[in-house]
Amino acid sequence: MAEDGIETPTKKAGRKTSLDEKFANEERAPEHSRGPFNSDPNSTLKTPAYKKKVQKFIDHWSFTVWMTVLTIYALFGDDIRLAATDKDSDNVFYSLSVVCLFFFTLEIVLGCVAKEGYLLSFFFWLDVIATLSLIPDIGWIWDEIIGESASGNDATQASKIARAGRASRAGTRAGRIIRILRVIRLIRIVKLYKLSQEAKNNTQSNGGLRRTSVVFRGASYTPDFNFDWPDPHSLTDFQMSASQTFKEDISVHSNRPVDHQETPEEEEFKPPEETKVGKKLSELTTKRVIMLVLGMLFLLPLFYTTMWLDVNTSYQYGIEVLDRLRLSGSPDFNQAWKYYIDEHKDLNTPLIYLEIENTPHKWETSTSPDELRSTEKELVTLSLIDENYEYAPLGVFDLRSDTRLEAWLNMCRTVFVCVVLSVSSILFSKDTQELVLEPIENMIEKVKKMSKNPLKAVQEEEREKLAKKELMQEEETKNKNMETAVLENTLSKIGALLALGFGEAGSEIIAANMQRGSGDVDPMIPGKKSLCIFGFCDIRNFTDATEILQKDVMVFVNEIAHVVHKIVDNFSGNANKNIGDAFLLVWKFPEEFVLNENQQLKLSNHNFVRQLADMSVISFLKIIAEINKNPKILKYKEHPGLNQRMPGYSVKMGFGLHQGWAIEGAIGSEFKIDASYLSPNVNMASRLEAATKQFGVPLLISGALQSICSARTQTFLRLIDRVTVKGSIEPMELFTCDLDSRNLERQTVSEDNEAYETKVVSKMRGEKLRKDAMEGEVRISDYFETDPDLRKMRSTIPNEFLKEFKIGLQLYLAGEWEPAVQSFKRAQEVKAMPDGPSLTLIEFINEQGGRAPPDWPGYRELLEK
Repeated sequence: MAEDGIETPTKKAGRKTSLDEKFANEERAPEHSRGPFNSDPNSTLKTPAYKKKVQKFIDHWSFTVWMTVLTIYALFGDDIRLAATDKDSDNVFYSLSVVCLFFFTLEIVLGCVAKEGYLLSFFFWLDVIATLSLIPDIGWIWDEIIGESASGNDATQASKIARAGRASRAGTRAGRIIRILRVIRLIRIVKLYKLSQEAKNNTQSNGGLRRTSVVFRGASYTPDFNFDWPDPHSLTDFQMSASQTFKEDISVHSNRPVDHQETPEEEEFKPPEETKVGKKLSELTTKRVIMLVLGMLFLLPLFYTTMWLDVNTSYQYGIEVLDRLRLSGSPDFNQAWKYYIDEHKDLNTPLIYLEIENTPHKWETSTSPDELRSTEKELVTLSLIDENYEYAPLGVFDLRSDTRLEAWLNMCRTVFVCVVLSVSSILFSKDTQELVLEPIENMIEKVKKMSKNPLKAVQEEEREKLAKKELMQEEETKNKNMETAVLENTLSKIGALLALGFGEAGSEIIAANMQRGSGDVDPMIPGKKSLCIFGFCDIRNFTDATEILQKDVMVFVNEIAHVVHKIVDNFSGNANKNIGDAFLLVWKFPEEFVLNENQQLKLSNHNFVRQLADMSVISFLKIIAEINKNPKILKYKEHPGLNQRMPGYSVKMGFGLHQGWAIEGAIGSEFKIDASYLSPNVNMASRLEAATKQFGVPLLISGALQSICSARTQTFLRLIDRVTVKGSIEPMELFTCDLDSRNLERQTVSEDNEAYETKVVSKMRGEKLRKDAMEGEVRISDYFETDPDLRKMRSTIPNEFLKEFKIGLQLYLAGEWEPAVQSFKRAQEVKAMPDGPSLTLIEFINEQGGRAPPDWPGYRELLEK
């Protein structure tokens, strides 16, 4: 079933189901049928069309980048205005603040429309307060609120001066409050942090940003792309979340086919999905950290007197003294006037204007109060003043140095709070992440991998363990008693046991059942037709060996099985069934090399097809070599009981190789199943193995397999007969590969290291060989000349013998049996030892009277099963 195409074939021939229908079908499916790790089924499936459009707009990368820029400005813009610019630039900053206010409001509205649960939520109110805190940054509005328009320096009447003083004091207090409220904008830093994490996790090997789920105000949703699909060539990079079991991200690119299958490299770098438990704990931790940090920032200033009281400085005290001296007519007034100016004009916040209304007493500098912002000047007058008082004093102080310093410090505080939020969030969640979330996520990731490809998941875990051996040993030592560690290790063992028990043929059985949302197990899934190479091998004289070895027969079989399975695995094969003394091995052709023509499977003309066929031949030849030199196997030659029953005993095996189609699936019932292959082609491999006894050779290869081997490998295979087998009328050619295992030297020390690392390294070496063979980096047929064991076993096979036998076989097939017998006899003389195929054909000819019958078809019937 194609999961990332535009259409998916159903069971009915010719029927196509669109993704829209596919989603609708799942929406109608009962809850228990959904996978255990699927997203909430109500999250996107019932989303109205207008909400989808809003979600698309919010999730678009350009909108995200724009809101990020505005967020950074909102955090630092007003402080930059005060720290680095003059009053003339204020209108530009006010305009930018209006833009921020508009888009933040728009974002809140869109969030309420598109995101379920956002309205009136925790993050909603924080966003509202953060957005409203922008109003004081807009001077056009804020000056009206605090009455700044009435506090200009042109006040020449007592009422204006009084209002100016009150407005200045009110503005100072309001500024303190606003500085506190403005801190809440830092909540947007959390959003920026989460968005950056999303971008980091979703950056793929193609350099693009692939969005899976989008964090919006601390909550997460997966964009819904359940809409009519456009022309594939007009698609831009985006991601849909398909509501299938274990929802898979499907990346659609404008430069790819829509039915693009993820490559192993893409799968390897695919970012892990956050679990629901992890998401919930992350949100709770974020909320608590935000409340703690903001609570401290809000509450601590409330405990300072400067928040509630105006500090009685020399500015205010001096104005009061000047007013009293003037009223009393004291001769010290002029001296006090001069002293007040001299003491305050050179301060860090200097006096720039001093006047007593309706008197000639007025002093000013080159800096006009009108050039300063309301926050950059302080208006000082009498603390209690009657608006009808005609001689109100007024002093104006330049606070630019303090304002700029405060702006820079405010920016530093913003950065500091960002760091505090990040560090606090990390520290608060670190223990939970390490002790609970990471083990849970690891277990979920393992289950997901096993649900897709159990064998691959186990192999990947073995490689990871080898690569991180020391680190994992340290972690296991530290966490060996933790329940999560026990569960994780148990899950790994269960996965390994499933892979061992079911093998390649059971991968889909495991996957289908692990993806089921319910707790039921249904092993009887429909079979699947595949093209494979089937190898069957059997231990000779096994009944006698069992009677002699008794309980040790299990060790005997398993030592041989280890040799067989290991070598087959190294050459891209898989062990399928162990039937006492026999083993069924399978080399499955990858689906990309199998063509479906008129409902008939056919192999493509790809080099890897020939390479895989060569691997099956080479692996059986290597097994023959190994059982004749491995000390663990050769030790049975010295076994007293075996030699007494069978003098000169040695372990011998027969091998049969054939290729064709088979139905792959579960065989049995709900009480017990085996994952295997059913096909006449599987039986044919077994018959070929049985026929090795008739022909006196260790290996028989069918013509069907020989025909797909590489041309070079074919030169090493000898045609020995053409036969029909029981149940078939089509003649089949039989081939063997001539070997003489007597030339092999016994290993002094077993090369078969049982260490865990060796198994993993062997697996990795086999995978590399398969990859190199698929890419044409190596030629498997080179093993005939480069492998020392194969060279030794073939070194004593004379070419003259092969030529003479070939002549005899051609005469035999042509019906000229008398000269054929002479050629077979000469071939044995050249070989200087009995040749099983020659003896078999001579015996058959003699049984038929030495002459071919008039209706000889050029092949014979192989009667023995």
